[in-house]
Amino acid sequence: MDTTVLEADPRVLSDVLIADLHGSDQRVRASDTAANRRDFIRTAMAGVEGMLWFLKVHVFELPPRTVPSVTKVELDAIFERSYSVAQNGIVRESPKFLPLLSGIRLLARVIQRDFPSFDPHFENEGWDRMKRAIEVRNRVTHPKSVSDLDVSLDDVANSRAAFFWAVAFLLRAGAVGAFGPLPADPTPS
Repeated sequence: MDTTVLEADPRVLSDVLIADLHGSDQRVRASDTAANRRDFIRTAMAGVEGMLWFLKVHVFELPPRTVPSVTKVELDAIFERSYSVAQNGIVRESPKFLPLLSGIRLLARVIQRDFPSFDPHFENEGWDRMKRAIEVRNRVTHPKSVSDLDVSLDDVANSRAAFFWAVAFLLRAGAVGAFGPLPADPTPS
């Protein structure tokens, strides 16, 4: 794939993330091993992170920015920016880790302020499965013991549900107008 197209239009990112998830799902179905299940969980959660990045870029960064009430502090938090001042007085930007669940809640709160009909669906089974999937992803990404690498088919199902919850979150934001007008489709016809 031409990475210049990928960098120029983040919608291509969703195609890659979905293809990766599909491939990982096929590997789990063909050979249900712990390694394939862990790979699926990591792939699904990378997809969640990528879908949310897409949302951040399209709502808060690309012109015209469609959420006018977002503050500079909120934008810095959304894009995980913080600042430090060196002894010589120079201000430097430094990345600030934003936990995924907190980031999703922040996005929803800011979008709802300008688009009150936006319903992020936090009070449903999908959100609960998202929380469980993040716990498993964190455990297998930062294992402290062999048992941390044990994943079940239920863990895989939660990760799949988390991915599709993120896609639905993104679509609901778009449906209320949070994206503003999207550019033409970048894929060749």
